[in-house]
Amino acid sequence: MKVLKNMTPNAGQWLMYGRILTIEAVKSMAGMGNWEVVLDSFEFNQKVSDTYFSSSADEGNKFLVLNYTVTNEGTEADNFTSMIGGVEMKAIFKDKYEYKYTITMIDQDLSKESVKPLSSKTGFVVMEVPDEVAKSEDALILKLAKDKDNATINLR
Repeated sequence: MKVLKNMTPNAGQWLMYGRILTIEAVKSMAGMGNWEVVLDSFEFNQKVSDTYFSSSADEGNKFLVLNYTVTNEGTEADNFTSMIGGVEMKAIFKDKYEYKYTITMIDQDLSKESVKPLSSKTGFVVMEVPDEVAKSEDALILKLAKDKDNATINLR
């Protein structure tokens, strides 16, 4: 699984395992497992919605919305995240509070999307977190794992 985070919009820089890379370097990198994963951006919102559905965080909480582009480099269609066999993902606040992803019915929620081999999808994964996490400037880390591979992204 190749995991990247856009460091500054339009700056053409990405971070992988603590190393800043140019977009050109990113394009030539190999994946880890069957997934190439690019974290395009993240934000905190009270709700996520599309034309037909809306999902709101509980009172006192916000959704951490992680916007990804994922590519299935495997030989069969697969779900990016799933109860069994998908990419495991959690946000860790202040090195001790853990939050896992929530499945919504919203279009582009990667938690419910199947991706064909050699195909890419752009979408999001949400995690419901307390307002304190959203408002704080304290450390917030994203951990991803698939089989023996894992990656850590410092969101802030």
